[in-house]
Amino acid sequence: MPEPLPADMPGLMKIVNGFEQAAVVLGAAQLDLFSPLVKGPLTAAELAAQTGLPVRGVERLLNASAALGVVTKEAERYRNAPAADAFLVKDKPGYVGNMLRQASDRYQAWGKLSEAIRSDRPVLPLTGAELEHAPPEVLDNYVHGLFELGKGLAERIGSLVDLKQSRRLLDVAGGSGVYSIRLCQAFPQLAATVFDLPPILQRTRRIIEREGMTARVSVREGNYFSDDFGHGYDTILLSNMLQTEGRETGKMVLGKAFAALQAGGQIVIHGIMPEPNLIEPVQPAVFSLFMMLVFPNGEAYPGEEIIGWLHDIGFVDGQKKRLPPPAFTGLVLARKPG
Repeated sequence: MPEPLPADMPGLMKIVNGFEQAAVVLGAAQLDLFSPLVKGPLTAAELAAQTGLPVRGVERLLNASAALGVVTKEAERYRNAPAADAFLVKDKPGYVGNMLRQASDRYQAWGKLSEAIRSDRPVLPLTGAELEHAPPEVLDNYVHGLFELGKGLAERIGSLVDLKQSRRLLDVAGGSGVYSIRLCQAFPQLAATVFDLPPILQRTRRIIEREGMTARVSVREGNYFSDDFGHGYDTILLSNMLQTEGRETGKMVLGKAFAALQAGGQIVIHGIMPEPNLIEPVQPAVFSLFMMLVFPNGEAYPGEEIIGWLHDIGFVDGQKKRLPPPAFTGLVLARKPG
């Protein structure tokens, strides 16, 4: 169990003021201040001239970023620190700017937490109905942000799940297709189908093509509320999906997955899963609260509870695994009797 905070004001204020440091990095990323700095150290005035921004705010934002270690400052010139250089510069392989734009939306939603608690309703709805009618730029940020977030996670999943005998994988609510793409790259015999809503898959198709995986990763338009998943799959993946829905919908989706799997096939569930006490680790406990801000019935479920649902449906051999750090997500694995 976590130790209670000691009765000191600094410890409490460190938590209370944590949003300020997040705002510094998110703001600088939204203004794309890190991309110009990759070319060499610049003064605040030089960076302001390149970006067309007022120098007063640019200088203060750079100083705050330097205080946090995101950039470095020598005399009056600034340059990216290693993390900013690797992840916050456009056109670099590790760029996560789209993911940070999503984080900016989440940042605003957290500011309405008390409203969400009082109304018992989301303040930043992200259900399929909202996404189907979202503006193109919102969908672009959402889908590309999912790809950026999922790259490292997909590789870790591939190291923990044995797919050497799998030939057909269905990626339910697969979003950007990042998990299907990375798993097919790791397992040469595997072909995958990404199942998701049409507006999402418009972007997914372009990502699959960009990654050179059109021969092995396909898409299937559908809605898991109303459409079946087909049949004949030997692996079904649900990544970050169960946590967006309530228990009854989650069990319904798992039932459809059971029907779509061939005998002996396996289900792989990936997501943010707290321990049964619901307060450890800290990230899943906080994330479960965030689910209230964006989904009517979203919740982060312990892996043990998900295994219980699977066994009730007819799956066997349920087991839980945790992804290695720095990830804080978990896996639940089970199979359909053969």
